[in-house]
Amino acid sequence: MTGYINTVGNPTSLLTVATLADLGYTVDYSKADMSYNGYSMNNDVPGCCNPPQTAEPTLPPTPYPTPLPTPYPTLNPTNQPSPNPTQKPTPFPVSASLAPTCATNEYVFNNACTLCPPGTTNVAGDDTSGGNTSCDAVLCPSNQRVVSNTCMDCPAGTSNEAGDDSSGLDTTCVPLLCSANEFVSSNTCTDCPAGTTNAQGDDASSSDTTCDPILCGVNERVLSNTCVSCPAGTTNTAGDNASGVNTECTSIECGVNEYVLNNACTPCPLGSTSSGGHDASREDTSCIATLCPSNQKVSNNVCVPCEAGTTNVGGDNASGPNTVCDAVLCDANEFVSSNVCTDCPAGTSNSQGNDSSGLDTSCTPIECGVNERVLNNVCVACLPGTTNAAGDLASGSNTECSSTVCGVNEYVLNNACTPCPAGSTNDSGEDASGSDTSCIATQCLSNQRVESNSCVECSPGKDLGYLLSFFFLLNLCQDTHPPSSSTSYFLLPTFRDDKRRR
Repeated sequence: MTGYINTVGNPTSLLTVATLADLGYTVDYSKADMSYNGYSMNNDVPGCCNPPQTAEPTLPPTPYPTPLPTPYPTLNPTNQPSPNPTQKPTPFPVSASLAPTCATNEYVFNNACTLCPPGTTNVAGDDTSGGNTSCDAVLCPSNQRVVSNTCMDCPAGTSNEAGDDSSGLDTTCVPLLCSANEFVSSNTCTDCPAGTTNAQGDDASSSDTTCDPILCGVNERVLSNTCVSCPAGTTNTAGDNASGVNTECTSIECGVNEYVLNNACTPCPLGSTSSGGHDASREDTSCIATLCPSNQKVSNNVCVPCEAGTTNVGGDNASGPNTVCDAVLCDANEFVSSNVCTDCPAGTSNSQGNDSSGLDTSCTPIECGVNERVLNNVCVACLPGTTNAAGDLASGSNTECSSTVCGVNEYVLNNACTPCPAGSTNDSGEDASGSDTSCIATQCLSNQRVESNSCVECSPGKDLGYLLSFFFLLNLCQDTHPPSSSTSYFLLPTFRDDKRRR
């Protein structure tokens, strides 16, 4: 059987006894009140549908607006008149179980169990013999809203905090905004696929959205859909797609005069070099010290030429402290000319030790000694039989020695003026540079004799006698008387007058 509950000209709800039973109410079908303000709705049940004969009870305060909204059309049984528009509405429900204790979702009003207003609830057990009770508002859980005093799930992609009062006005859910790195898929905020990203704020109540691929920056690579820094000593250009496969960085190759230090290409220390090509992703390397060649020195870790007039052996380490060159000391018969040791000009000389790093020096002309002459800028001895005074300069032109002229009573022997032997003489003027010459033996006069290679006068009364026939061995004066037959005479022949002379 069905009962009708109307407001003035506007029904608010249609209930059946079966529906009340489904809601958990205790229902007595034989005692269901089928009347509505005196209108019979089913006259087949005796005594059930006549207008009440007693005064209308005082109704409890109405917890919802009057008149209520009209979600359903007005329904009346066949041949039943519509409610009087001026008639006061009957509270909902008209009646309920008359059991001594109320069922679930009933409360006590004027010692009768009355259904809780829409959007409220009550546990079973209120005692009708006591005072009036009340129902509690139903508070919706999270992600539900109030629709016609009923908690309803929020539409997909929306949410709501718990606590909406279903006994009050309708409420709404708010769109769910996705967090960063989420996208909308079937009104659900879903984590972006690995290697993609999305800004926060996508509306989950709207259409589906997508995430954008993450592009790695400079010196990054893709590892398990994440941009990670390149390993030390490697590099990569920007733009690797993190949503794709893994990528790799490229080893850094150091340039010329660079070496690897802590996986970074580092300039070689001053005074050292490198040919380049070192792999910065591997272990540390080193540069090779520059060794200066000969006649160079280290200045501020650079090999520089020695100063003019100085020298240095090779091998100075340019990566170390500064070094110096040594002054070049000239040898004997050298002089300094523009910081260079130079041979002395022909006919000059110089002592050793001139410092070629200093001022220019000069050589001294060689002065020939006694009996020397200049020949091709060299002092040479005079030819035999010639002489020369000291002082000829060997740096000049050739000079000559003068022939030696022998004096009186000298002759030439081996190009030397030699005194004539005793008992001989010679004129002056013979040239000692020529062939050997000889002296002329002295011939004594008559009545003279030789004594110590000299002619001496015989004693008075004596004549010269010749005892030997050899040159100047013995000359004796004899008595002027003729010798006796027993006296022997030794005659010394006289010198020849025709001796050749030069």
